[in-house]
Amino acid sequence: AAYQRAIEVDPNYVHAYCGLGNLLTNDEARAGEAEAAFRRAIEVRPTYAYAWRCLGRLLAKDEARASEAETAFRRAIELDPTDAFAWLALGIFLASDDARAREAEAAYRHATVVNPSEALSWNLLAWSLYQPGRRDSEAEAAARKAVELQPHNPLFVHTLAMILVAQRDWSGAAVFAKQFLADLPMESQDEAWPDILAFFREAAAAGYAAQSVELLDECGAGDRWRPLREALATGAAGNRAYLRRVAPEVREPAEAILDELYPDGLD
Repeated sequence: AAYQRAIEVDPNYVHAYCGLGNLLTNDEARAGEAEAAFRRAIEVRPTYAYAWRCLGRLLAKDEARASEAETAFRRAIELDPTDAFAWLALGIFLASDDARAREAEAAYRHATVVNPSEALSWNLLAWSLYQPGRRDSEAEAAARKAVELQPHNPLFVHTLAMILVAQRDWSGAAVFAKQFLADLPMESQDEAWPDILAFFREAAAAGYAAQSVELLDECGAGDRWRPLREALATGAAGNRAYLRRVAPEVREPAEAILDELYPDGLD
């Protein structure tokens, strides 16, 4: 309502159109209204880079309009090449297509150059460089920069832990894995479960299943995430028969997690 009133007072108030568009973007049923608001802002001020970025983010939600979304992102960058978030938005858009991973990486690099203090840029660059099982000092350096800028952001800490364990640096990875688990709010743990599982999958692949069990116990998470603990313990034992000793109510979810930790099966 506030944005609508502002527009009534000043029909050329581009910030209000973008604010309204961003508000409506959260409601899929009102995507058309959101687009109209962004396009009105662009109509009033065609050189308003932020409106182009907002339009691009909206259009990117519709796969059929990917080309339009990319055009909007690139127009935003053309108008304001120093906008790190426009570069990030373009990078995130490009990263959805594996064939354009290098282009996404380049966009993230631009973001780190135009705003070196934006931690998200460094984190996304680290992810774009990360490859399981391969040492990449640049990926590690980017992840460390993100954590340096935002030391208590659990997602950035998780990225660094993932990269270190992929490089077979368990002692370093364990430090940041503990921090990730400690900084993660209890109410966010369900949402972060895929990230939690991804770390332990990488740890298991690197041969650190036993150490992962110890880490969970040290963090006080062994009981809370008992199925995960027992799945890792099974991996450390190297035999699914280990789960026969576990109570059925734990065994069944542990078996499901074991399959996720070891998609190719235990050796």
